[in-house]
Formats: sequence, structure tokens, C-alpha cells
Amino acid sequence: MEQVARERFRKSGVYQEIQAFGALANQDPAAKASARQPIFRVILWYRHTSSTQPVEQTVIMNKTIKAIISWAIVLWICRVFLASLPYKFTRHPDTRHIFDTIGEWLGGVLGAPIGEWFAAWGAYAVGSFELLTSVVLLLPAACWALALVGVGSSAGVRARLHSIGGLMAAAVMSGAVFFHLFTPLGVEVLHQGKSDGGSLFYAAVSILVLGVVLFFLNAKRGR
Repeated sequence: MEQVARERFRKSGVYQEIQAFGALANQDPAAKASARQPIFRVILWYRHTSSTQPVEQTVIMNKTIKAIISWAIVLWICRVFLASLPYKFTRHPDTRHIFDTIGEWLGGVLGAPIGEWFAAWGAYAVGSFELLTSVVLLLPAACWALALVGVGSSAGVRARLHSIGGLMAAAVMSGAVFFHLFTPLGVEVLHQGKSDGGSLFYAAVSILVLGVVLFFLNAKRGR
């Protein structure tokens, strides 16, 4: 830690100022005398700390805000994904209606085999991908807990996994939004005379947008 601090100080403008003043002191006896004064060292120390501390505090604050926003987005995405899994994996009648409708449309566009496969297995495929996405998004919490007991390191893990998970969430929900808008499924899903009021569509749109936000919020740019 001390070595890092020294390296930062050597790269700072204050260090360059001291070097320049030292060179001047070798030529000017008056400057050499003033350099010995404690007040000179105190002034330089104050200027150095006052110029670096606000920057470091700002960086820490920005990282904290990013982490809070990221975790809020992650909790919403995982809530929606995980809550839908029992419906997808048990072939709930509502789920069967959704994937049968999309499968029939795909059969007319891409051929009957693809449509039949999607109707039969689409719910399992989408559910498995959403489960994997949830695991990726929640994994930083496990890494952090392990780091607390001395197993591995959590440095930089949250940002990387949230960036990847955000992209995964946005990708799967872009498909959902597409099927709601451009197939007979519609924005409001109607089944047995009942409407979901567009709740599935609006949830998909929110995750699509928030997934993109999560990706760019945590992606490394120019670093």
C-alpha cells in the first residue's frame, strides 16, 4: 500500500514541483534555506492531499452508485425470470398457449419442423437460458461471500458478470418483445377469454431496456 502511494506521489505534479524546487535550491542559497523549513513541506503535503483525495472520493462514490443501480436492476430481472420458471418447466396451460401460438407462426414462416420444435421445447429452452442468466447475475454475491472467508477474490467480478448478464437478459427479451409485436401473440396475451393486460410484454420491454443499461453501466470503456 505504501509503495502504491509513493508511486502515485512520484507521478503527481507536487512531486515534480519538489524536484524543480530542489534543482533551484542547488543554485540559490535562499531557496535552499527555505526548503529546509517545515512549513514548506507542510504546504506541499497539503496541496498534494487536497488535490488527490476529492478525486479518490469521487471515484469511490461513482463505483458505489453504479453498484447500487446494478443490483436494483439485477433483482428485478431475476425476480421476473425466476418467477416464470415454474410455468415454463411444468408446461402450464398459459405457457403452452404462448409457445404454441409462436410455434404455429414460426411454422408458417420457417417451416413446420422448426415451428413444431419451438412449440414442444421452446419453453424449456427459454427457461433454461433465463435460469442461466439469473445465475450469472447473482454469482457476484457468492463470489463476495467467498472472498470474505478468504476464498478467491471478488475484485472486478461484479462489474464483469453484470455486464455479461445484462447483455444476456437483453438478448432473450428482445426475442420476447419481437414475438409480442410481430406475431399473433399480441401485446395482450388472450387465453380462454382472459387477458394478461400486457403485463408480459411490458415486463419484457423493461428487462430489454434495463439489460442494455446494465451492460453499458458496467462495461469497460477505454480501459
